[in-house]
Amino acid sequence: MAEEHPNLTDAYDLILGVVLAHPWMLLAFAAIGVVGIIAYRKILDPTPPTVIVNNHPPPPPAPLPAPAPPPAPHPNPAGPAVRLNRLPAPGAEFVGRAAEFAWLEACWHDDTAVAVVVGEGGAGKSALVVRWLDTLRRRGWDGAAAVTGFSFFSQGSSERQGSAGPFADEVLAFLGGDTTPTQNPWALGERLAACLRRKRTLLVLDGLEPLQYPPGAVQPGAIKEPIVQALLAELAHGGHPGLVVVTTRAAVADLAGLPAAQSRDLGPLSAAEGADLLRRLAVDGSDGERRAAAGRCHGHAYTLTLLGTYLRDACGGDLRRAAEINLVDADAAQGGRARAMLERYIRWFGDRPEGAVLALTGLFDRPADGELVRMLRQAAIPGLTAPLADLPETQWRLTLTTLRRAHLLEAAAAGDPDTLDAHPLVRAFFADRLKREDPAAWRQAHSCLYEHLRDSADDRPETRAAMTPLFQAVGHGCAAGRHQEALVKVVYPRIRRGGEHFSVNILGALGDDLLALAGLFAEPWQRPAATLAPQGQAWVLAEAGSSLHALGRLDEARQAMAAALERIEQLEEWGNARATAENLSETEATRGALPAAIAAARRAIATGDRGASAFERIRAHATLAAALVQAGKDAEATELFAEAERRQIEDAPRARFLVSYAGFHYCGVLLDQGRWTEVRERAEHSQEIFGAMATLLTGALDTLSLARAAVQAAQAGAGNWDDARRQLDAAVAALRAAGRQDHLPRGLLARAEFFRLRGTFDNAERDLAEAATIAGRGSMKLFLADIALERARLHLAQGQSAAARTELATGRALVEACGYHRRDGAVAELAKALG
Repeated sequence: MAEEHPNLTDAYDLILGVVLAHPWMLLAFAAIGVVGIIAYRKILDPTPPTVIVNNHPPPPPAPLPAPAPPPAPHPNPAGPAVRLNRLPAPGAEFVGRAAEFAWLEACWHDDTAVAVVVGEGGAGKSALVVRWLDTLRRRGWDGAAAVTGFSFFSQGSSERQGSAGPFADEVLAFLGGDTTPTQNPWALGERLAACLRRKRTLLVLDGLEPLQYPPGAVQPGAIKEPIVQALLAELAHGGHPGLVVVTTRAAVADLAGLPAAQSRDLGPLSAAEGADLLRRLAVDGSDGERRAAAGRCHGHAYTLTLLGTYLRDACGGDLRRAAEINLVDADAAQGGRARAMLERYIRWFGDRPEGAVLALTGLFDRPADGELVRMLRQAAIPGLTAPLADLPETQWRLTLTTLRRAHLLEAAAAGDPDTLDAHPLVRAFFADRLKREDPAAWRQAHSCLYEHLRDSADDRPETRAAMTPLFQAVGHGCAAGRHQEALVKVVYPRIRRGGEHFSVNILGALGDDLLALAGLFAEPWQRPAATLAPQGQAWVLAEAGSSLHALGRLDEARQAMAAALERIEQLEEWGNARATAENLSETEATRGALPAAIAAARRAIATGDRGASAFERIRAHATLAAALVQAGKDAEATELFAEAERRQIEDAPRARFLVSYAGFHYCGVLLDQGRWTEVRERAEHSQEIFGAMATLLTGALDTLSLARAAVQAAQAGAGNWDDARRQLDAAVAALRAAGRQDHLPRGLLARAEFFRLRGTFDNAERDLAEAATIAGRGSMKLFLADIALERARLHLAQGQSAAARTELATGRALVEACGYHRRDGAVAELAKALG
């Protein structure tokens, strides 16, 4: 079943208001069904520049049950299935690294599931791994059933953005896995892990750093892409018969302490190894002189390679000429010594076509397709490709050969010798140089790429692969300064398809979509591009906040939503401001920032009073009440819930109680007070009103309220435990189907309590473990507090006092840190029970 995108919530709320006020309309809406809801959504979601704000942004979708494994591919009698075209080709010159080779061999043959090679850019991480793969190839792949790899885009980019969607699609297809699109990126990562576990598979993930938080972030080195996060976490717990080898510039924080993960730093080459590399590159001189030259490069493998090829090709192998190049004072950060060598090459090339070819690599964050290279050559862009436009084919081929021999370009791609790829340091160097020295050529080249990709892509792509040219077009259009055009001509009508949100809702391409949105920012995710219209700036902030929330990146989501709210208020679009403030309040509450959640909810009421429907104002009051409940301010919250219910009854007399999302939160307060009979009446009334018209989330929350009421009824001797179990199972299943990870822990916690009460402790711990995984990766601190307190009760029920005290201390600390005073009584009760 398709999962809901929050933009549907606004439409649903309008329908809800109409149904409550005019009951006969329920039959009409039931007749038109989903088509009618989509029609409302499109009416409410006009094209930019109108700001569109998501109500209740989707959190990271809930993990779904693993799909049945697909049939295994037919065995290949000639050996394992191998696909390594996404990795660099092994170079002819390779020296040293004997210890690292031995470590990789050991990881392949022991119980290691994930092996991470960490080193600075240009240290030789990729060269090490592809050379090791070559040794395995010569041994018949040493027992592997499948071998594949993927290099992530944007390596070397200062923006540190990336997407794992294309990787997941390609690897699943190669291994014969289930490629059905999903909106749940964690489920996709788990699907990949299950597929890898079916056989002894060797997978290489080259250049992971675009998918990690950079140094200086709150979680440096943590993976921000949920597909890879889930994949590596699943495998690193053990049980993988193969191996995943990761190369990255930053240690992977997510893998710290996991039993089947190992990490190794790749340091500089020794003086002896550096001298050997220069010798292999035909650099003349004594061994001592070569060692001294290697020392000036500080053992940096790529700098040494460029020095060697430069001395060989430009200086006849004369090592004495190395003294002309100042490598000692070069800034080591961002590959500064390699950049010094690239500057020297540029001076040597002069007006020769090699410089123009290298400049082309700076236009791309991935291998440049031969078709695009040929298009740019024909465009004859002054200051860039003009020298290449009329270049004879033989000279073009000779130029590429020269650059590849010098290790300035990677080896030619199979089937298309015009495809250009280069080391990430080379791409980054020439991108910076072209932007700085010829911004007009930079913009014109990206404009050419933008227009070509925009016009050659399918008008309405139906798959992620077919959508890729449009994602790329947005990046090039933004680099050309055409942000507004990229938004209104590509992102909104063709990628998102307006209110349909096709890229997210249907393709599940959250990471790719967010990567496209990143181009519309001057500073992700706080400052949109100045060339966007004010409405467009507000739109991209709001959408980025929603997508970041969906990916579990709550801190970044909060920043984007807060910035969006400021801009929407400046535009005096009060209805959208109210919705954005509610989203912000719920995000703050999810991450445990309750004072901020309360402040944002009060702001929602204030903006709603300036221009919102009666039903929208009711929801704003209920949002504040929900935040106040968590802060333990029951009296004010109860008064607000009562006021919201009174207003709803006045506006729609058919509804006897507060319903929908607001009604669920009110039922939570009543259950805290043990008023389960009233909760049962309210939830059943909500189901009666909406019936088949209930959204997946609303229906799931009503089911959860009924299930929790059933547990309390059974405890009171007025209900049936088996019936409570059936309702809890139904609630958890419904929450999974709704795809709302910020709500699934509610169901898992309620069912864990049931299992504890019934003495099935293993089942309780299983649900708590899943809830903890969800809450932990989403920084959902209130849920983490509830999980710790329930684990304390579980340990206490089993007579494990020491473990119960440890969990109580964890829960108490979270309650105090978040101001989660709703749980003060639970903390006191547990402390008393533990003496």
